Amino acid sequence: MVDEPPSDPPGTPRLGSWFPEAVVALTFLAAASLLSVGRAEIVTSEDEASYLLAARAVEDGHGFTCTWAPGAPPYVRYPPGQPLLLALAESVLGRGPEAPRWLSIGCTVLALAAACRLLQALLGRMAGLACGLVLACSPLLWRFSGSALSEPPCQVLVLASLLAGLRWQATGRARWAWMGLATGLAAVGIRIASLPLLAAWVIAAATRRGAGQRARIAWEAAALVTLAAGIGAWLLWSGRDGEREGEYARSILSSEFRDLDAPPSSVSSLATRATENAGRYARGATDDLLHHFGKLGAAEWPARIAALLLVLFGAGSFCRRRQTLPPIWAAGHLAVCLLLPDYEGGRYLYPVLPILLACLWEGGRVCLPVRARRIAAVIAALALAASALRVALPLSRSPGVPSTAMTRYLAAANRIRAEAAEGDVVVCRKPCVLALATGLRAVPFLYTRRAEALGARLRESKARWIIVDEIDPTSATFLAPSLSELPLRLLLVFQRQGTRVYLVQ
Repeated sequence: MVDEPPSDPPGTPRLGSWFPEAVVALTFLAAASLLSVGRAEIVTSEDEASYLLAARAVEDGHGFTCTWAPGAPPYVRYPPGQPLLLALAESVLGRGPEAPRWLSIGCTVLALAAACRLLQALLGRMAGLACGLVLACSPLLWRFSGSALSEPPCQVLVLASLLAGLRWQATGRARWAWMGLATGLAAVGIRIASLPLLAAWVIAAATRRGAGQRARIAWEAAALVTLAAGIGAWLLWSGRDGEREGEYARSILSSEFRDLDAPPSSVSSLATRATENAGRYARGATDDLLHHFGKLGAAEWPARIAALLLVLFGAGSFCRRRQTLPPIWAAGHLAVCLLLPDYEGGRYLYPVLPILLACLWEGGRVCLPVRARRIAAVIAALALAASALRVALPLSRSPGVPSTAMTRYLAAANRIRAEAAEGDVVVCRKPCVLALATGLRAVPFLYTRRAEALGARLRESKARWIIVDEIDPTSATFLAPSLSELPLRLLLVFQRQGTRVYLVQ
C-alpha cells in the first residue's frame, strides 16, 4: 500500500519557511484582538448557544445532554467536536465571552496561515501571498472570528487535509495520505458538512496518476473506509433519542422548508431549489471575495459571470496539473449546499473561499497574456484588498449587535425569568438562546399549522410559557395562528410591538 518515490519531483510544494504566512496571520491576530472589544457579549445565534450549552453540560459532568430541554435528552444536533473544544477553552479561560472568542480567533489565525500555504502550493509564492492578503480582508473571516461557531476550527482541519492531499498527490508518500485522511475524519467530528471532503479523497485516490493499479486501489479502499467511518459515526451519534430542534431533520426533507405539513421533496422541487440557490451563491461567492460588483451598474452580472467562468477555467487547470483534491472537494461541497433549503451564503461559502480565490487567480493566469496578467494581478490585489478592508473593518467593530427583534425577544425572556417558577418550560423559536440568557428550560415549537400538534408539544413538554417573536416569519406562520384554536386559557403577560408572551393557565 506504500508508494514512496525516493525524492520529491520538481515543483513539489514544500513545507519550508512559514515567515510570510506568519506575518499575515499575526497581523490578522493583532487587528482581530484590538477590534474584538466591539463585539456584543450577548449570543444571538441558536447554533452558538447550543454549542455553549452542550460545552457547559460536559464541564458540569452531565456529558453530552441538552440540559436546557425537559428531561435532559442526549445532545444529537451537531457533532461533539465543537462543544469539546469550547469546554476545554472555558476550563482554561473561564466561562464568559472571552473563551469562545479567543478559541475562534486563534483557529482563524491558524486557518489563515494554512490557507496562505495552500494558495502558494497551488499558485506559487507571490501569487499565493497576494491571494492570502485578499482572503485576510474577507468580511467572512471577520464575521466568524470571535464567534462560538464551528467554522474556524473545522477550517483548520479541512485545510490541513487539503495540504496533505496535495503533498500526497505530488510525492506519493504514505504519511501525507494518512495525515490527510485523519484530519478529514477529524473535521467531520466538528461539522458533518465536511463529509464531501472525504468523498473527494475517494475520487482523488481513484484518479491519481503516477501510481500502480494495486497502490491506487489500496488507497481508494482506505479513503472509502474513512468515509464510511465518518458516516457511521454520525449515524450512531445522531441515532440516539435526543432533542431535534423542532423536527429540523424532517423539515429539511420537505418540499417547503420549515413546514412539516408540506409533501416530501421531489426531483422537481430539488431541481427548483438548486436553481434558486445557484443564483444566490453566484452573487454571494463574488461579493464575499470581490466587493465591487454591486457598484458596476449594468455590468454587474456580466462581471460576476466572467469571474465565475475564470473560476471554472482555473479549476480545470488544477485538474490538468494533477492537483485535483481541492477543486473536487469545493465542487462537492457546493453541490451539497445547492440542495440545502436554507440559504446562509456566507456561512456555507466560508470553507471554500480559499479554493474559489485560487481558481479565480489561476483562471486569470490561463486566460490572460503574461503582461496583462501581471498588471491585472497587481491592480486587482490592491483594489480588492482595499475594498474588502472597507467592508471588514466596520463588521469587526460591531458584528454581533442584536437586532431590534432579537432585543425584544431577549426582553420577553427576561420577563419570563422574573416570574417563572423553578422547572417552568418555555415554547419559543430559539430555545438555546433563551436558555443561555436566562437559564430557563425551553423547547421549539413545531413547524406545522395543525393546532393539535402544537397542543401535543405543550402537553409533552409541560410548557407554561409561550413566546411569539418577530425574529423570522416562522412564529407568525406556524405558532400565532394556532394559539386561538388551542383548548387552553392563555394569559397575555408581555407585549412589545409584535413580540408577545403568554402564560398557559
